[in-house]
Amino acid sequence: AVPASASDVILKLDGLSDGSTAVVQGGFVGGEAGAVILAAQAGQYPVTLKEIQVFVDKQPTVPFTNVTVQLRVWNTSTVSGSSPSLASAVYTSPQLGFTAGAFNVWDISSANLVMNGPFLVGCTVVDTNFISIIQGNQPNLVTDNNGCQGGKNWVRQTNGVWANLCSFGVSGDLAIRVKASTGAGTGRGTCACMRACICTCTCICGCGCGCATGGARGAK
Repeated sequence: AVPASASDVILKLDGLSDGSTAVVQGGFVGGEAGAVILAAQAGQYPVTLKEIQVFVDKQPTVPFTNVTVQLRVWNTSTVSGSSPSLASAVYTSPQLGFTAGAFNVWDISSANLVMNGPFLVGCTVVDTNFISIIQGNQPNLVTDNNGCQGGKNWVRQTNGVWANLCSFGVSGDLAIRVKASTGAGTGRGTCACMRACICTCTCICGCGCGCATGGARGAK
């Protein structure tokens, strides 16, 4: 958990920052969800969820610049088989249009979601404009490039069964984050400008970075 203000924290698994490499995971098809188990530090509970932040991007050959997604939160850290179900989510967003090349932010503060322990947050790819295994879906979820934490990164497949995302050979942790206030805190703080060098080899923010290819899940 990274402090954002006196009463706010950013809960995340990924290590994306200026100069790092984000890898497009092109294997997510329409109807599949990527999800992460997030946790605050023990002394920070209860936490009230305020924003969901999701980084999406695309391969250079993909003509689309936007993707339709739907966000969900489950008040559980237990993932097995077809559980948790979509219906058991404590929060479901409307369908949202996310833009490639940035963290897209969705405000959920009005839902008054209070968590007393680790929880699951997911992003479902709604679009079905699947081009190919190589080019992937437009745009798509991304990971960092420094290793995948098993048991914390998940994919809900189109058959409704959850699978450990790391078992598909992805390069890192999904860039799905939550901004939350700790304890009884209500401060909003400020959203830091988060930029990363993308695997399209278009390095933004004036940094130097290596480029990687994603879509390892296409082989499943």
